[in-house]
Parts: sequence; structure tokens; C-alpha cells
Amino acid sequence: MQVEISISIPPDHSVAKFKMDARKVLALLDILENVVDKQKVNIQQRLDELEKELSSESDPFSGLENVISSKQASDFKKILQKNALAERAVCAKYRVDRIEELTGSDVLDVLTGIILSNQDKKQ
Repeated sequence: MQVEISISIPPDHSVAKFKMDARKVLALLDILENVVDKQKVNIQQRLDELEKELSSESDPFSGLENVISSKQASDFKKILQKNALAERAVCAKYRVDRIEELTGSDVLDVLTGIILSNQDKKQ
């Protein structure tokens, strides 16, 4: 049995035509099946990674024990300056050498203190 296969190739959609016997068609189908299976595995791995990322992000407390990023440290320093708090005092309280070594939990603790202090001043 002879089969003619036409393949349209983007972007210009040029067409390639092949005449094949049944044996070559089956071999081509095996190749295509392997390609699709590999893509399915890659897609599933990426989906698993995204699901893991999203599940950790949905837990608001998941990053509190991690050291803050340099951007967060920079923003935190500005907050300390605005509220007239010394970086050295904060570092000493949490037993670190630099602001960049604080954890999210440490920063949250300081920010909570700032908020409570500001509320007391307003009252």
C-alpha cells in the first residue's frame, strides 16, 4: 500500500509531500509518538514544578524563615531610616552582622513593632 503524506511547514506554510509504503508510515508514526511522549513528560515536569511553587506561595508563612532578598533589605533599610531606628540596634537584637542576614520573620517582627508604636503615638 502506498500513502502520500503532505506536511505544511510554518511560517510560510510550504508543503512537503512524501510517498511512503505502510512500513515507512508505521516508522514515522513511532517517531512522532516518541516526540509527543517526550513533550508530555517535559510538560508534566514543568506543571509539577509550577504546582510546587504555587503551593508554597499560597502559604503566607512559607518564606518567613528564609533570609530576605537584597531588594527587601534595601526597602527595609529605608523603613528603618524613616522611623529613626538604627540598623545596628536591629542587627544586635537579632544577632546578625548585617540587615541582609535577617529572616522574613525578623523583619516582620520589627515591622509589627513599628506599626504598634505608630498606633500608640496616634492614640
